[in-house]
Amino acid sequence: MTDSHTHQSPTGHTPHRARRPLTRRAIGPILLLIALVNLAWSLYQLPVSRVIESRLCHDHYAAHEPSALRPDGTVPEKLCKIDAVQMPLGKIQGGMETLWVAGGEEPHVSSSLVETNVLNNKSRFRHDDTAYFAG
Repeated sequence: MTDSHTHQSPTGHTPHRARRPLTRRAIGPILLLIALVNLAWSLYQLPVSRVIESRLCHDHYAAHEPSALRPDGTVPEKLCKIDAVQMPLGKIQGGMETLWVAGGEEPHVSSSLVETNVLNNKSRFRHDDTAYFAG
């Protein structure tokens, strides 16, 4: 007599065990792992996005409306929620996400290159708010 997980050949032998189909028990941990990775990425992105937004905002107001800058050189966060700041930020975030997905095992390295480029003021913005990286 054979158990329910083996296949019996026509001759009555059981040459190998059949593979079990992916069960709910296996899917649950995989989904949990995916959720935790996404949560970790989201928690990482929040402060990075704010730093980049702050830099873009400062650069925008320094070039177009210097009176909006505080004496310490910062800009109130509510002033940063304009298209001239948010559009380049979205493009940078999209580029970082693309590099993260394409980066395979080392996504933090490729994302860090974008962040370093922006934060070291090597990025320049054309009048149409399209970001390109020089250097």
